[in-house]
Order: sequence, then C-alpha cells, then structure tokens
Amino acid sequence: MRRTLTNLKWDEYRDQCGFQAFSKNPRDAFRAFEMKYFGKAVTWDGYVIRVNLNDDDPMSMAYHSANILIKMEGSDENTGADLGISLSEVNVEKYADIIEGL
Repeated sequence: MRRTLTNLKWDEYRDQCGFQAFSKNPRDAFRAFEMKYFGKAVTWDGYVIRVNLNDDDPMSMAYHSANILIKMEGSDENTGADLGISLSEVNVEKYADIIEGL
C-alpha cells in the first residue's frame, strides 16, 4: 500500500514526541504520536546508522524481521539513533534489495 506523503516536519515531531517531550510528559508524547504521526508517510533527512536483521538476533523473531536505526539531521539527542523503523518479514522480503543497499 502506497501512502501519500504528508507535510509533517521532523522538528515538529521531535518537539512533540522526541526525547525531551517524552521525558517531560510521556503520556502527552505518546498521545501526540498516536494522533498525529502514527501511520503517516513522511520525507525527512537523516542517515542509516544500523540495520538489524532477524538473523543477527534469533530471539527477536517474535514480532519484527528487521529494524533500521536512523540518525536525523537536527538530531533529538547527541548519541544513538533518533528513529527506529521495524519491518515485518513480508516487507523485508519486498524491500530486500533496498535494505541490502543500506
């Protein structure tokens, strides 16, 4: 299923749902995510810092097949990933060539 890109901005997401917002009020950050960002297609600038495939950790097979960790331009925190994308086994197979290129 192809989704239409939204005009949602990373800076807005970071301010409403990022580390500082979550630290201040987890309930409000979670609610903002669920109401405004969940399931939306965005185009933000960042770079991949790690791809974890199911094969790397067989204990993680229960729910997702791959996790992609991303560091954003205008980072939320100084260390680690800012975003994580989890893919089902079906999507890992569907986008295998793209994932391998990361």
